[in-house]
Amino acid sequence: MIDKPLNQLNAFFKLADERNLSGKDQLFYLHLFYAFNKAHWTETVTLKNKDLLSAMRLYDSKGKPAAASTLKAIKSRLKLKGFIDFKAGTDKAATEYSLPALYPIESSCAVVPATNVINFKINPANRECIVSETVLKAWYECTGEDKPPLDTLKKLHEME
Repeated sequence: MIDKPLNQLNAFFKLADERNLSGKDQLFYLHLFYAFNKAHWTETVTLKNKDLLSAMRLYDSKGKPAAASTLKAIKSRLKLKGFIDFKAGTDKAATEYSLPALYPIESSCAVVPATNVINFKINPANRECIVSETVLKAWYECTGEDKPPLDTLKKLHEME
């Protein structure tokens, strides 16, 4: 749950710049951010695609409202990069969205900046994963495991 909206917004703009988010992706996120603000920062908000497309005023090259596939692509990119999460509704049902915190948050196990998780390298000699001590410590405190699985690290790294 977002408890510091201004921190979230500042982190979003920093990460959007670092990760070269398109204008459409940024516009979508800001409309979602506004919806969460109107809902007083609940865990999730539920919105219809047509309402989001209308609010964003996205049009195709002929001046007609953008297709739902445009919104689907935007949502997929933002989810893959870790900016949003969502559960798509069936058929024309509304989608349930959540916003992961993009700023450092305190948890019961550690304080770790969200972007710190992706600092790792693969040692080509033995294919071993080299991860920062901060990440290893936080991972161990949260899960009790010595290292995050390589697949998890690769996924997080791809979001960068």
